[in-house]
Amino acid sequence: MHRPGSTSSTSSREEVDYALDKAALSRPGDPYYWMGRTFVSFAILCEYRDVPKTTTTTTTTTGQRGRLVASGTTALHHASRNPQCSRRMVRNLFCIYQRLDVHYVDMYGSTHFHVACQYGLHDIVKVFLAFGRDPNQVARLTDDLPLSLAWWNDRIKTGRLLQLHGADSNLAALRTKEVAKAQQEQGTALVYQEMTAQEKSEIPRFPPLPLDHAGYVKAQEWFQHKRTQIRPWTLFVNTNNFRLPLSIPRMYSRVLKNIEYFQSNYFFIFIGLFVYCLITSPLLLLALALLLGSCYKVSQIHARGELILLNRKLKLARVYAAIVIVSLPIFYLVGASAALFWVLGVSCFLITLHAASYNIDSVLCPGEDELNLVMHEQV
Repeated sequence: MHRPGSTSSTSSREEVDYALDKAALSRPGDPYYWMGRTFVSFAILCEYRDVPKTTTTTTTTTGQRGRLVASGTTALHHASRNPQCSRRMVRNLFCIYQRLDVHYVDMYGSTHFHVACQYGLHDIVKVFLAFGRDPNQVARLTDDLPLSLAWWNDRIKTGRLLQLHGADSNLAALRTKEVAKAQQEQGTALVYQEMTAQEKSEIPRFPPLPLDHAGYVKAQEWFQHKRTQIRPWTLFVNTNNFRLPLSIPRMYSRVLKNIEYFQSNYFFIFIGLFVYCLITSPLLLLALALLLGSCYKVSQIHARGELILLNRKLKLARVYAAIVIVSLPIFYLVGASAALFWVLGVSCFLITLHAASYNIDSVLCPGEDELNLVMHEQV
């Protein structure tokens, strides 16, 4: 492995690039999966950095000097089309492909900027925009927009950043609806005629978005999606993986990794505490039943077209808002605020305790955990 600035043969770099591509395309269960993750971490420790191959300088229509362009598919492009490639792996690959001023373009017109928006890497997207990257840049063959990729993958913070820098919301919403329609009609997450059948199979499948409410998923579909993301509970409570962190920074990093990996498990822990609180508070349960019953009755009246007041047809959302506002004093009287703070407090305590003490590195990268331990002892 060569450090930046050192001379290295073309063949050795091609071998490293091939190993990075394999790591980006591997999935849990593949023989190369854990080895690939460990190789990427080892490459970062050895300060291996990608050197763009053939670069050309583009020139804008005004005659000003544009950005550098490197043609070819990189490991980041492969990772963006791997449905099981984690956000952490993509961030690690960006540690190797640090030339954010270079315009890496693959055969479909997708760039590293699109990948950063797809995975919601907010800090990296900021740097791309600082280098003058166009927030409305369209991939040549897939017609993907940075904002539509952020919305499609629920990267709200990244989407707001792109909007602040001039991303066209109407164009992105139209593209999101087109993708959702293609998914509902053909049963695939994304349909690109220019892709091969194998590449289409590597595209992640998400719950279908309703076309009349593009931008968020129905509650039932979202709940089902969360259920599919639950990690095995035997792994979640495995006592062999509980270990005190070596330092405060590592504890902070561990908490973030655990929340990302076990987010569905933590969500259902919160739901369980909430249900327990309702069962032990009959008045609160009765108030909630009255609220839901009122909303259901109003929805039936609206379906019959009879939701009219003073010869004016009322909007269903406004009626729901009025019911919630009227119910707030009732919930306050039955102790909803105390119950809510109890559920939030206990949930935060249990989740933080588990996330801080659970050694997620022993699950994700077994080899990396021992490597970090050796480095800590040397320091």
